Amino acid sequence: MDYSTRAFSSNAIVEGPVRPVIRDKPDFRTDINLLRAISVVIVVLFHFKQPHFGGGFIGVDVFFVISGLLMTKIVATGSFDGRAVLLFYRARLTRIFPALAVLVGLVVLASTVLVDPLQQTRMLKEAAYAITLLSNIFYAFQINYFDPLSEGRWLLHTWSLSAEWQFYFGYPVVLILTGRLIGRHRVPLMIGAICLVSLGLCLAAPVSNPSRVFYLLPFRAWEMAAGGVAYYLPIRRWHSPIAASGTAAILASAMLIDPAATWPSALTILPVATVALTLAANADFGRYALYRWVHPIGTASYSIYLWHWPILVYLRYRMPEVPTAAVGIALVLSFAAGFASYHFVERPAQRLLRGFSPARNFAIAAAAMAVIWAALPLQQREMSRLQPSTKASTGIWRAYAAARTDGPDELQCAGLDRHGALRPCEFQSQTSHGASVLVYGDSHAQAWLPRLEALAEAPLAEGIRRITLAVHHGWPSLPGLNNGFWPCAAFNDQVFALAKNGGYDHVVNVSLWGYFNGTDLCRPEGARCRPVGAEQALETGFTLFAQRMTALAAAGLKVTILLPPPYATYDLPSELARRRFLGLDRTTLEHLPRAEQEANRAPVEQRLRLLLGTPGIRLLDPFDLLCTPGHCDTVDSEGFPLFRDSDHVRASVLAKSRFIDRALTW
Repeated sequence: MDYSTRAFSSNAIVEGPVRPVIRDKPDFRTDINLLRAISVVIVVLFHFKQPHFGGGFIGVDVFFVISGLLMTKIVATGSFDGRAVLLFYRARLTRIFPALAVLVGLVVLASTVLVDPLQQTRMLKEAAYAITLLSNIFYAFQINYFDPLSEGRWLLHTWSLSAEWQFYFGYPVVLILTGRLIGRHRVPLMIGAICLVSLGLCLAAPVSNPSRVFYLLPFRAWEMAAGGVAYYLPIRRWHSPIAASGTAAILASAMLIDPAATWPSALTILPVATVALTLAANADFGRYALYRWVHPIGTASYSIYLWHWPILVYLRYRMPEVPTAAVGIALVLSFAAGFASYHFVERPAQRLLRGFSPARNFAIAAAAMAVIWAALPLQQREMSRLQPSTKASTGIWRAYAAARTDGPDELQCAGLDRHGALRPCEFQSQTSHGASVLVYGDSHAQAWLPRLEALAEAPLAEGIRRITLAVHHGWPSLPGLNNGFWPCAAFNDQVFALAKNGGYDHVVNVSLWGYFNGTDLCRPEGARCRPVGAEQALETGFTLFAQRMTALAAAGLKVTILLPPPYATYDLPSELARRRFLGLDRTTLEHLPRAEQEANRAPVEQRLRLLLGTPGIRLLDPFDLLCTPGHCDTVDSEGFPLFRDSDHVRASVLAKSRFIDRALTW
């Protein structure tokens, strides 16, 4: 039998004989399947850094809207009782969990032979959060999604699954309670309210692109609720033109949206609304010949999404500079693994689990979670066994692992209390004579804590009677600027007031000064915070900083400012471990070229050196501690790391540092 239908060509819609419409179920929606295919393709191409797909991350937003519509449909067509909730959870569990559990299990097993011990430990920790569907919360406090370092997080992509599942737990309960208590006709209003409240939280967030807004459900729920709105507001006319235009707009968004754009934000409304309209149109794309080519990708989209990221992370683990041919092979492997997972894991598992009771389904999922969690201490215990069993080899792996945790308690002396007051640490001398010193700054100032504690156990440094330490992680010392959610401007104002009025003789500023990527810096303006670009932050921030330091010096205080320290663009212990495991050269990593480090800090150093002519102000250079004329060392004479990450010197090293004593005395 011939089926005359329309097929898309590159220039026009043409007629041609095609096979019957592909449907896996009587109510199968080809528009949803097409959107799934488009979403996973643009996400994969974005992650693989293919040209023209810089906005491909919106594919996750497309998935969110689709999930919201499907969730709403399941609830709206159910019985609005407790059993409906239970069946809803079972349906989602059998759809999502088996493929996720297999992926996590295989990734953990593969890590025992394919990556170094530090990566194994990190991967297993990520696996524990991924399998329990809490990874979005974990990553929200770990790393920015758009940070290049995120490319080494093996299960980062599972954040979206976790956010969806957290939505699943609350959304159907709210809708069913609404339907039972105030009537089913009120359910659409509740969905609209959820959408508006969550969108309001997202737009009211006081910073551009903070990790918490990106990962956490309260700021993302509106996207899923938008799918619910689409379910209750179907479009009655012009289905195909609206759906075709929406699909084209989604592709255009993936190509045109700047990857540096604030996300989620007001701009996110565009693709979310486009997807909602496309779904509301409920067009049948199965009539078109082109759909036959994308149908398999859509049906396997979930598994393709699951597998592409670990494959990509391992490729970058082996080859940070990935050649084009390797990218092509990895893309093919990603889709092949996705199709294999769909046909040999997803579908068989769904058929099997649907024959079980809901209680047995949940028990199986709980057992899988327990196995992953139980493997965590076992894997860590086996870490040294995986390498040659010489004492030297075991020692270096343990040294790499120990370096990453060799830091002070991050809560000590840090930030503001709930009343907005400083929480400094005080170190007093037995004598009433000598100088009173205030040390302040970011986490690099807090890294001095072990040395200050060591000094406090004996008499303080000669000529000092009191030392105060006031710090906060990730807060630039530049007045008038916030970093993300954090009220850095208020902190700096209070520190300046303390320096003026606290009876101090000497103020020491210690900071990385590396906050000028233009991503999270913003200027407080009432309840909002306006994003500030890197150049503007340097100009306005340093001008006000210089004014304040000059004012302190004019008031008779001595001011010491540390220049930026050496730093790398990657986690040094982890990279050292990776190169040792793969047998790669570590020379330029263990001894960073000083010329490159000087160039990295030049914009900040030039501005700080303008203060050198001011009486009472001096600059000290951390390069004197860590660098020779030719290079800056990142390891000691035994090859053990001096740094605990990309830029922080280890606490055990600083606890013995005479450089700190030199900075404290003047």
